This record gives sequence, C-alpha cells and structure tokens, in this order.
Amino acid sequence: DKEGGEAERGSTSGTGSAYDLASVIVHHGKCAGSGHYTTYGYNIETGVWMQYNDNTVTPVTPLEVQRERGYLFFYIRRESKETAKES
Repeated sequence: DKEGGEAERGSTSGTGSAYDLASVIVHHGKCAGSGHYTTYGYNIETGVWMQYNDNTVTPVTPLEVQRERGYLFFYIRRESKETAKES
C-alpha cells in the first residue's frame, strides 16, 4: 500500500511544505575516514525500502531504516495542490 508506505517514510512540514524521506546513507565504523557506507532508498513505484550494500540489494522494512543511525538524509518535497495547479 503506497499510502501506508508514505506514512511510514515520515515527513516534515515546518514551512508549509511537506517532505518525504527518500534515502538514507549510513556509515558503519568509528570515523568518516574509514569504515563502510550503505544506503537505503525508497522505491515510490513499489512502496518498498531497499538496502544497497556494495553489490547486494535487499528489501527491508521501514522499521529497519528507522533503527539505523543515518549519516545523510535525502527528502523529496510533496507537490501541494497549489503547486500542481501552477504546473
């Protein structure tokens, strides 16, 4: 269910615009100069979060993404009804 998936992705709307979490980069290690990076990405077509770890791609639950200690977060701004009318 895409609607449920979007709700589980989380959003922020402090400025009148709403944003959905699209990707999270996670660092595994003691310092930024060493260790390993993985990323989680949300597929808006399937409504599924995926973990990308080198050459392995694995579906994961929203809870698994939330439990990670993200290093960098990417958001997509939701299109408002007013913005859609202007396009």
